[in-house]
Amino acid sequence: MSPDDMLDFATQAALLRIRAMPERPAGNPLFGPNPRRGLVTEAMSQRVAKDNLSMRALALEHVAGNRDAAEALLRNGQPSTRELADGSVGHYTRPNRADDCFAAALATCLQVPLDEVPDPNIDVRLAAGDSPDVIEADTWDTLEWWLGKRGLRLVAHCSPAFELNRWIGVVQHPQRFQSHRIVMRCREVLFDPVNSALYERPVRQYHAGDITSGVSFESTSQEA
Repeated sequence: MSPDDMLDFATQAALLRIRAMPERPAGNPLFGPNPRRGLVTEAMSQRVAKDNLSMRALALEHVAGNRDAAEALLRNGQPSTRELADGSVGHYTRPNRADDCFAAALATCLQVPLDEVPDPNIDVRLAAGDSPDVIEADTWDTLEWWLGKRGLRLVAHCSPAFELNRWIGVVQHPQRFQSHRIVMRCREVLFDPVNSALYERPVRQYHAGDITSGVSFESTSQEA
């Protein structure tokens, strides 16, 4: 069975019709003539249980100039990465995960694939009854080991590290495991790993003033 066989009929039909059409020339405006937009919107309406206008807007954005991205959006329901202002890659949190912002921020900060970053599965373990203390200890031990294999160590900052070119800012939350992480470039918010375009309700936009602490990474060779 091919991957296409796992998709619903409407999505399969849209994919076939998208592939049969020529790519839009580079530089054309988003809302210029493009028959593929309607096909993707139609398929997204079938694929998403609730009509999510933000999701459909993303479909239009991707299909405007990149057929491969349009296909990926139809298959997965959301883009997993985004090119950032400095030319690097931002990794969004995995679908339906409220506990994934640190892993996504870490992958973005170090420019490694998200699936290579340790996943502590915090919400799953909490639901299974694991002790928060054990989860936290396991998470940091695993991260220390993972970073060590790459010749890195984590540096914790008790206040915002605005002097650093690239670091992870922490927006503190009083409840355990609820703090949010965003990728910073000095005082600028470079990337928030939560894809706000996928939510129909407003998603809070964080600024430098919201950050209370942070983490960065340095080579272990600097310890010598």
